[in-house]
Amino acid sequence: MRNTADGNILEIIQAGIAAPSVDNCQPWFFSTENNIITIEMDHKRADFFGDANYAAAYITFGSVIENMAIASLHCGFDAKIKYFPEGITSNKIAQIQLLRDSKTSSSLYDSIYRRHTNRNPYREKPLPPETREAFSNLRVSFPGAQLFLIEAKEKIKKIAGLIKKVETIIYGHKQLHSDLFKWIRWSDHETIKTKDGLPIKALQISFPQEIGLKFISSWKRMHLLNTFGASNLAADYSYRLALKSAALGFITMEHNRPEDYIDGGRFFQRLWLTATSENLSLHPLGALIFFLSKFRLNGGEGFAPKQRQILRYVHDALCDLFPIKNDTGLIMLFRIGYAAAPPTARALRRPVSEVLIS
Repeated sequence: MRNTADGNILEIIQAGIAAPSVDNCQPWFFSTENNIITIEMDHKRADFFGDANYAAAYITFGSVIENMAIASLHCGFDAKIKYFPEGITSNKIAQIQLLRDSKTSSSLYDSIYRRHTNRNPYREKPLPPETREAFSNLRVSFPGAQLFLIEAKEKIKKIAGLIKKVETIIYGHKQLHSDLFKWIRWSDHETIKTKDGLPIKALQISFPQEIGLKFISSWKRMHLLNTFGASNLAADYSYRLALKSAALGFITMEHNRPEDYIDGGRFFQRLWLTATSENLSLHPLGALIFFLSKFRLNGGEGFAPKQRQILRYVHDALCDLFPIKNDTGLIMLFRIGYAAAPPTARALRRPVSEVLIS
């Protein structure tokens, strides 16, 4: 076996760090021993009100694992992956053992670092048939994964309406409001200092919209404005973006066990990297999925009665559109297409030295 002390392990961890996470919270630690890399959850970063039973965190770790599996092949190693090596209650999410030199490789390695979220409007140019086929073929590697590509305009409009209903909850719920705004970085200085969160420029909003977002970052002001329906106005932005897409995508897993969410995250990441390799842009729309998962897994505990009514309505509407069973794992909703422009800023990542523990 090739000596991994030459920097291959650091390169593989670096690829894991490049994965997406909720609001770019980066909820991970890594440790190494010989040829084994352990991935651990940082609960201070992973915990947020909208997540139930760490479903969203497991999806994130699926993306991390997929990046690292691809990077392992790139570095010449097979990766033996074990989920929850010390049980489901441990912080250790997975271990990756680097085995003998691999004779295979992955064409997606370069896409790991090219991948990004583009929140600009997308052109309404249809996806090429070969792209749809490539996405469908990815399911072979992830048993239980199901991908729905929504391209009919009427159906896109229906789902965009559901997105808007769910996102009104963010601006009407004190804890969700706090969870969102703690990760927004209002200046380049703050972005460079923390190397996490969402740079305000990456949101691709106008300067007046930036001023408005800063104003409602105070819950006291937001709560007051909600008496005039401000949460509906704030959520309208996501509605309009969803309409400006070649397609919406919806990923589910057959079951909703922790390992299913990890596999679903891996499938989503593989799809995103494939889209990147074909110069397509992608924008996750996770709020609807995460809140509905919370509603399904624990009855929407912590939401106000009116908010639970909204979630019930959205859940039933989604079940009318897609074959969702009681134990279906909801993984991700996203928009995809050809962006009208590249993003003006990208989220940063903390360096390996900050997340590698002894």
